[in-house]
Amino acid sequence: MKGFTSWFTGKPNEEEKARFNYLQDSSKPLKKRFSILLQITKSLEKSASYPGYNEKLHEFFKEYGEDASNICLSLLRNLEGSKTKGKNVSWDDILAVFKMLIEITRYGQMNRVVEAQEIACVCLYEDNRWELRDIGFTLLLNLLNFNINLPYLQHLFLASLDLSQFRSEDSIEIIFPDRSILTTGPNPLHFPWLTLAQEAVRKSTPATTMKELKELEQMTGQSLTIGIKNTLLLISKVFEYSVETDIPPSLESKQEHFKRWFNLLKKTLLFLIYPGHCTGGENMSNDWGFRNGTPPTLQYIISNWFIKYIKDQEILDCLLINVTDYEFVINTLGLSFKMSENYIDVCYKTANKCLKLFEEWIDGRQKPSIDNPLAQKHLANYLPHCINLFDFSSDFSPKRIDLCKIMIKLLEKLRIKEDFWKVIHDISLNLAEKLAETHSLTKPFHDIIEPTAEFLLSTVTTIFSKTTIDWVNYSKIIRRWSKISEPIVEHWHKIMLDLTGKLKEINFQSCLLLDNWLQMLNILGEPLNFIEKVQNYWANSVNDIVKLIISYPLSSASPSKLLGFFFYILSRLIRMSKSKETQIIAFNTLTSLFINTKCEELPMDCYIQQLSLILFLSTQKPHLHISILESAPKLLDFPGMHFLIKSYLEICENNYPQALKLIFYIMCFPNYYKNTPLFDPADDPMTYADLKPIIKNTLEICLEKPELSSSVLYGLTVFALEEITSEIHDSLPLITDLILNKCLSLEDNTALAAFHCLQPLVSILPNLCEKILVFLIEEVLTTVSTTREKVLKTALNAIQHCLLTSPIIFNEEILTNLFSSLSILLISVEGNQTLEAEINALSSFLSIYYLNFPLKQQSSAVFQSLVKDDEFLDENSQILHFALGTSVIFSIILSTNKAKFIIRNQFGKFCWESEDYRIFENSTKTEEFLTILNVIQSTSIELNSQDPPTKLDDEPLLPLLIDYIANTYSECYVKDKAIEAGQEMLRLMDSVEELEAECEVIESRSVPPAPNFSMIRYFVSNFGLLQKLVPLESGEKLDRGVVLLDNCQPREPIKIGIIYVGPGQQDEKEVLANSFGSLAFQKFVQSLGNVVDVRQHIGNLGGLDPSGSAGNITISYADFQYDVIFHVVPLMPTIESDEQQVLKKRHVGNDIVHIIWSDHWRDYRRETMLTHFNFIVIIIYPLTPMMFRIQILKKIEVDTGPLQDGMVIPWKLLGPLVRQTAIHANQQIRGIKHANYEKQIHVRRRQIEELVQRYSLDSVQKYQTYASMF
Repeated sequence: MKGFTSWFTGKPNEEEKARFNYLQDSSKPLKKRFSILLQITKSLEKSASYPGYNEKLHEFFKEYGEDASNICLSLLRNLEGSKTKGKNVSWDDILAVFKMLIEITRYGQMNRVVEAQEIACVCLYEDNRWELRDIGFTLLLNLLNFNINLPYLQHLFLASLDLSQFRSEDSIEIIFPDRSILTTGPNPLHFPWLTLAQEAVRKSTPATTMKELKELEQMTGQSLTIGIKNTLLLISKVFEYSVETDIPPSLESKQEHFKRWFNLLKKTLLFLIYPGHCTGGENMSNDWGFRNGTPPTLQYIISNWFIKYIKDQEILDCLLINVTDYEFVINTLGLSFKMSENYIDVCYKTANKCLKLFEEWIDGRQKPSIDNPLAQKHLANYLPHCINLFDFSSDFSPKRIDLCKIMIKLLEKLRIKEDFWKVIHDISLNLAEKLAETHSLTKPFHDIIEPTAEFLLSTVTTIFSKTTIDWVNYSKIIRRWSKISEPIVEHWHKIMLDLTGKLKEINFQSCLLLDNWLQMLNILGEPLNFIEKVQNYWANSVNDIVKLIISYPLSSASPSKLLGFFFYILSRLIRMSKSKETQIIAFNTLTSLFINTKCEELPMDCYIQQLSLILFLSTQKPHLHISILESAPKLLDFPGMHFLIKSYLEICENNYPQALKLIFYIMCFPNYYKNTPLFDPADDPMTYADLKPIIKNTLEICLEKPELSSSVLYGLTVFALEEITSEIHDSLPLITDLILNKCLSLEDNTALAAFHCLQPLVSILPNLCEKILVFLIEEVLTTVSTTREKVLKTALNAIQHCLLTSPIIFNEEILTNLFSSLSILLISVEGNQTLEAEINALSSFLSIYYLNFPLKQQSSAVFQSLVKDDEFLDENSQILHFALGTSVIFSIILSTNKAKFIIRNQFGKFCWESEDYRIFENSTKTEEFLTILNVIQSTSIELNSQDPPTKLDDEPLLPLLIDYIANTYSECYVKDKAIEAGQEMLRLMDSVEELEAECEVIESRSVPPAPNFSMIRYFVSNFGLLQKLVPLESGEKLDRGVVLLDNCQPREPIKIGIIYVGPGQQDEKEVLANSFGSLAFQKFVQSLGNVVDVRQHIGNLGGLDPSGSAGNITISYADFQYDVIFHVVPLMPTIESDEQQVLKKRHVGNDIVHIIWSDHWRDYRRETMLTHFNFIVIIIYPLTPMMFRIQILKKIEVDTGPLQDGMVIPWKLLGPLVRQTAIHANQQIRGIKHANYEKQIHVRRRQIEELVQRYSLDSVQKYQTYASMF
């Protein structure tokens, strides 16, 4: 062996030369020569410098290839001469010869080609086992590689690849090249080694098949025939050989090798498999091959190899050089999408691999890049093949459906690239047409039809900007499916919402986007052709589209333009749809479009006229009555719509919740329009005044329905007030009785609403006060169960309101009944601390109020002293604080001029002055005062008050005076002493005479002021307070507590925001920037209360800066219970540099209730000003200079009265009713948001009790205080 190595290094020795001479000596034994040949080749194989290729071995065969060929061929021809030591030649010996021949032909050094091809042909005989045929096929490939154009070798090559094994897969006869050379058995005499080889191979273990064959058997569920297996194995061997990697670069590049073989395959094998896609060689007939489609199993193997080709960069580069070759590969892969029903699993696997390759192209993981122009061209050829996946004419398997879905997803990925939009447009349309042709409408839709339709809709939406859409054919296909598929409509719905949002941004201006939006709007076809379920969904989808159009930010498209899009189709659905639900949806959509597209420009007259006709005809359809009544209030704003009022009123029966809104809207019309004719289509003469009985009757009917009674009560109240302001009193008694009777309702909400309704009635019509008071005292207080705490508290509040809001003529009977009823009620609620506190508070309040301000005609807006302490005190005054019980602080001011007192209780602070308190003269009492005093004293309610001393008769005054002083002012009495005669007696007598004289002329001259302590003493003693007053410890802490108490106002502080919205203003910035308002708005603001100077106002400021930084003036309103401040946005300073207007937002944003005056033509949106604390919005829309529509928006559902959403009210009632509604709503929200909310009077009482408990002095300190005081 060493000798051979040295020979190949260029320095052979004598021994080596002898061996090579022996190898060349034909006279020597063949076996020995072959043995030396094997030794040499094995030695050279170990020294290979290139994988798969041995340069030394190549050189060896180049020099000794003829000798090696002769040895091998001679051994096979003469087996007898190959015996060694008498032993026969074995299969292993023959196999070694075959391998040597393969090596010789591999390096192209076979000089006896004809004999070699004969051996290959014998090995390929069809009856031979695979092992022998594999040797022959390998030998054949090697021969072909260096003699590729030899016709015999090409013929043998095609004959060995027995494609006729696949004939059974097609019913039509298929023609292939003649195979007789392999079907006629060879003569054993000519090939003595054949018999030995056949017998040896027959005894050996069968060769392992390739992985793809096992996969094919698993997919088909059956074993492949031996013939098919062998053919597939040989074909795979050919493709593997075509990309042989063992070729040395110095001899031939991989690309050159592949190109030679690929050209051969296209002329031979591939021509037979794909006769329609390539041209055969000279000896190939055009009738040969699979003219009616490639067998699936064969397609699977070849597709796998082609995919490997494409994934090999060197091979791919070679393919890309020749456009024809690349197109052939792409088209061949495209054939994988023609699926056979009998081989669905194999077809699925093949198509799936091709789709994965497609995905790799799109994702950029496989070259050529999808951005390559050449690749784009070939892809355009590849995609049309995918249409075959959507052919469901003979196969509706789930696997085909899965492939279609994968294909759709890949097309969606490709759709992102604009360069492919034209291709995507055509492919999408073609595959949809194929699907429509082959898919029956009776089969399930959700599997493939709906995903395909969704893809089509998305595609046309994406590509319309750069590609002309074939809307006719797209619509034709989608309409075929959409009429019975709800998911298709659902996807269309999403697309339309997206397109509509984009159109809103450009205000629906004419453009390509608008044109395509209109096409998309109608792409589903006539909705009347849809099945009912789909029709309903379509109608809901259109409703959502319309909502988006009319939502914020509102487009500037004219109503006529928007109605042009929807009016025709919606009106047809209303009139002609067989589905009642669809009719309702379409009606609501159309009316919403009219209502919410209001602007300075009204819709064209033709639309309004058509709408009025639709509304009139719709009254004949009972299922539309609810929708008609709900939309009626806003549609009646359009010109010429009032003629429908009578028709609307006729359909109110059985639809009273909706009818109530209509009644609220029209109930002020009769007194406003009076005898103006109301046009009636039936020519029945009718005026607005004739509506009044119908309105009253409807309200009375609704009143008996528990769920409506609260709203109806408010409606009756407003109706009554409107009658009163119009000086019509016919209905007043009836309405008043209805409201009073509902005060006794067992439904709490109804009773509470009735009590609230009494307040505006009493305020505007004082003569009702006595009747209402009698009813509340005699009926409510004695009838309502004490377990209904909230109702009783509201009733007590209503009584207080009646007594304090409007002055009435008091009579002893009413007051006696009131206090007697309160006394009885107080006993019956014993143990209920809440009700006890309310009753005691009312009794005490009335007592203090009437005794301090008896019939003086004062406004109840002021019922406590507004004088500040520093204004009430003299320069050197000293204050002493006392507790009177646990809930009153009695402060005495030691002044040199007057006796001054300050009483602080839960109802406020009261400052008194007294001077010249004459005990010898009856105090003047008015008749009214005596009446009230007698009533209070006759009840069980204790009032700490005493009459002044009675007038003394004309008799000796000194004894009486002494007795009086002793009995009344014991602390000032001095016991009798012995009186000496003489000067002392004369002095006393003179004093008495002077006193008598002074008493006689007391009225004719002024009395010099007595010392101040005497006045204080007289007051305290005369009112019996001396023993009841408990001194409080003076000091800084007590003074600070008193100041805090004075800051806690007895009225409920309320702050309400007032905002002005001008024409066209839509967002918060515009609204808050207003520093003006219309004239009507200014008058309205003044009607809410009094204009006050913030810098001087001592009442509730609601957080406004007293220095005026948030405006110098605002509106304030106060009554006995509430102290309201209005945050009027236009009255606050506008800071030009602050777009957000933080100063204004800081105040109005924290208000629970907003009052909006809107001069905008569209309804106010709650989103215009979103704040965390705002819960109720009351919007006022001027309809005429004297009529106003009310809208109420609620974040939380609470009772808001007396105004209700949708009411139209006259100017005279606007300010008072809006104010009362805002106050009521504010308190309702407070009660919900703050479960432990306390009235201010209860808070003050608690603070007083804490001060008294903390700072009261003991008995010793008490008398020390008295001593210093007197």
